[in-house]
Amino acid sequence: MRQEHKAKDSSRLGTAPEEFERAHLIESVKIRCQQTLPAVQGVFLIMAIFLFMLWDQAPLSRILLWVGPVAAAQLLRLQISRQIMRQLDSMIFQEILRSDRRLLRSSLINQALVGTGIWTVGAVETDNVAFFMTLAISLYGVGAMVNLASDYRSFLLSIPLLMGQPILYWSLQGVDELRIAAPLATLTLLMISSVRRSSRTFAESVAMRFEKNALLNKVEAERKKAEEALAVAQEANKAKTYFMAAASHDLRQPLYAVSLLTDTLSYQPLGETAQEIVSKQRQAIEVLRTLFNNLLDLSRFEAGKFQPNMKALSLDEVMRPLEAEFQPLCQAKGLTWRCSYTRVSLYSDLELLSRLLNNLISNAIRYTHKGEVSVEATVEGRQVAFTISDTGPGIERDDQVRIFEDFVQLNNPSRNRDKGIGMGLAIVRRINELLDAGLTVQSSPGKGSRFSFYAPLAEYACLAPSLRDMEAPDNAFIDLNVWLVEDDPLVRSALSFQFDAWGCRYEIVANKDELLALRHRSQGWPDALILDDMLDKGEDGLDIADSLSRQMPKEKMLLVSGNVQPERVRELQESGFSFLTKPISSHQLQTWIESVAHH
Repeated sequence: MRQEHKAKDSSRLGTAPEEFERAHLIESVKIRCQQTLPAVQGVFLIMAIFLFMLWDQAPLSRILLWVGPVAAAQLLRLQISRQIMRQLDSMIFQEILRSDRRLLRSSLINQALVGTGIWTVGAVETDNVAFFMTLAISLYGVGAMVNLASDYRSFLLSIPLLMGQPILYWSLQGVDELRIAAPLATLTLLMISSVRRSSRTFAESVAMRFEKNALLNKVEAERKKAEEALAVAQEANKAKTYFMAAASHDLRQPLYAVSLLTDTLSYQPLGETAQEIVSKQRQAIEVLRTLFNNLLDLSRFEAGKFQPNMKALSLDEVMRPLEAEFQPLCQAKGLTWRCSYTRVSLYSDLELLSRLLNNLISNAIRYTHKGEVSVEATVEGRQVAFTISDTGPGIERDDQVRIFEDFVQLNNPSRNRDKGIGMGLAIVRRINELLDAGLTVQSSPGKGSRFSFYAPLAEYACLAPSLRDMEAPDNAFIDLNVWLVEDDPLVRSALSFQFDAWGCRYEIVANKDELLALRHRSQGWPDALILDDMLDKGEDGLDIADSLSRQMPKEKMLLVSGNVQPERVRELQESGFSFLTKPISSHQLQTWIESVAHH
C-alpha cells in the first residue's frame, strides 16, 4: 500500500518512481531515527510512573520480567538509530533498504515486548494492575503512532503485536470484559486510519519537496547553460568589438585621406565651375562621413553604449531640411503645412534630433487625411519647445503609452506597409531617452494629436564651415613647426599635400623610433605634435604621448584615432591630451594648430 501511494504521488508530480522512492525512503528513515530518542525517553517515563503506581500491587519479579526486555529493546533501537543517522548521507540505496528493514524489525520487537506486559504483569489477581497495564500499553501505542507516522507499513505490521495482546486478554476474561476489549479495538482501528492519512500526507510532502529540488536542479542546470552561452556571447561580442575597432580604423583611413585631399584642393586657384564641383564633392564627402559613422555606431547602439554627440546647433540648420522634405508631402495629400521657428541656437545631437522630428512629422502626415500638420519651435525660458500637431484621428488615452512600443500600430490590423511597420515611435522613445527630451503626448479621439519635447538653448551656434569659410592660416600658424606620427602611406601623402598648401613647416614619421631619431637630429621638440593612436607593430599614440609628456606640454599634442571602441575612446578623452576622431577635416586640423599657435 505504501508503494501504491508513492507511485500515485510520483505519477502526479511527473517524477521518476525509483527516484521518488529513494527520496521517500531516506526521509522516512531519517524521521524515524530522529524521533527515537524522544520516544525512548517517553517509554522510560511511562515505566517509571508504572513502577511507582504498582510497586505494592504486583510482584516485583513480574514487573522486572517485563521492564528489563522492554528497556533493552528500547536502548537497542536507540543505538540502531544513531548508527543509521551517522551513515545515512553516504549510504547507497541497498544500504538504506537494509536500514529500513532493521528499523521495522526493531518496531516489531518493541511492540511485541511492550504488549506482553498485559500477561506478565497484568495477569495478577487484582483488576487494577491489568487496567494500569492496559493504559500503559495504549499510551505506548499513541507514541508509536507518532513515531511511525511516516511509515504506514511498519505501523500496520507492528500495532497488532502491541494492541492485539490487551484486546485478546480482555476478550478472554468473559463477556463482561468485552466492554474494555471493544474500545481498545476501536482505538486500534482509529490509530491505523490516522497513520494511514499521515503517511499519505508525508508522501505527498516528500513528493512536492522532491519536485521542488528537481526543479531547482533544472533551474541550476539552465543557469549554468545560460552562463556558458553568455560567456560565448561575450567572447563573440568582444571579438566583434575588436573587429569593429580594427575595421573602423582601416576603413576610416582612406576616407580621412579623401577628405584631406578635397580640402587641400579648395586652396588651389580653381575656376568657378571647378570650385562648385569641389564644394559639392565636399558636401558628398560630409554626407558619406555621416552615413559611415552611423553605420559603425550600430554596434554601440546594440551594446547600449551610444553617447549622443551633443553640440551647439542652429535651429535653422535643423528645421530647414525638414521643411523642404515635408511641405511637398503635405501639399500632395491636400494638407495645410505650417512651420514656424525662431532663429536661435540649441544644444543637442543633430542626427538624433532630426530623426526624432522626422519620425513624429512622418507619423502626423501619414495618419492625417484632412486639415493641417504644424511644426513649431519656440523659446520657453532656457529651452526650445518643439510641438508637432495634426488634425488626425487622435489617440485613445489607453493607447498613448502603447504607441511607443515596438511594432505597435493602431487602426492597422491588416499591417498595411503604407502605414509603416510600427517602429517610428519606438525609435522616438529611444531617442527621447538618450536626449532626455521630456516627450509628452496630448490627444483625444477625433481631435488630433500634439507631441511636445524640449532641447536646451546654446550660447552660440556652431555651424559647419562652408567652402568660403576656409581661410588661409595666419602668419603665426605658418611659422609653426609641426611633426606628425602616421604610418599609413595614403594618409601621409594627403597630409603632405595639405601642409604644403598651408605653407607650414612639418615632418612626418611612422613610429616612435623615427620620432626620437628626428628629435635627436633637430636638437629639440616641435611646436605641435600630431599622433595617430593605432600604429603598426602594436604601438599606439597614447603610450608615445605619455612617454613624452615630461618633455613636451600636453596641450601641444593631438591624438587622432579611427578606433570607435567605447572603452578606448573614453580612455583617450580622459587622457588630458587633445583628441579628434577620424576622418578629420582640414578645418579641424587648422583650428587645433591655430589654438596651439595662440596659446
